[in-house]
Amino acid sequence: MKICLINNLYQPYEHGGAEVVAENQVNDFISQGHDVFVITTQPLFKKINPATSLKYKVYRFYPWNIFSFYYLNKLPVFLRAIWRLLDIFNFYSYFKIKSILNKERPDIVYGHNLTGFGYLIPATIKKSKVRYIQVTHDVVLIRPSGLLLFG
Repeated sequence: MKICLINNLYQPYEHGGAEVVAENQVNDFISQGHDVFVITTQPLFKKINPATSLKYKVYRFYPWNIFSFYYLNKLPVFLRAIWRLLDIFNFYSYFKIKSILNKERPDIVYGHNLTGFGYLIPATIKKSKVRYIQVTHDVVLIRPSGLLLFG
């Protein structure tokens, strides 16, 4: 089976557990004999050499916005608010991912953290008529900060 995994960050750009879970899932699928590829973001001005030691393809691109998701937690609130507004309808990511899916033709797509790609990505996948599973790591899909506050 050909499997696509989409996550906003992927090695060597990592912030936390979701990236580890995504990488473990890729390695598990490969050990089962599946053909796997990853779609992820990369910070602007941080180019990396393609990892030739990997047993799978990793598509990296910078989704057009005022700065990369990789730096989101390091910037002032007003810039993060602008960034989030632009992230809602990121047409560049929509067409970029659509192009990759049309080229690769996966049987299934696993979406992990999509923040940074824009919220049109599930629509892109639906239009491509590929089975889609959204892996939820936290509450970021219903609360942009990813935090629940009580009291």
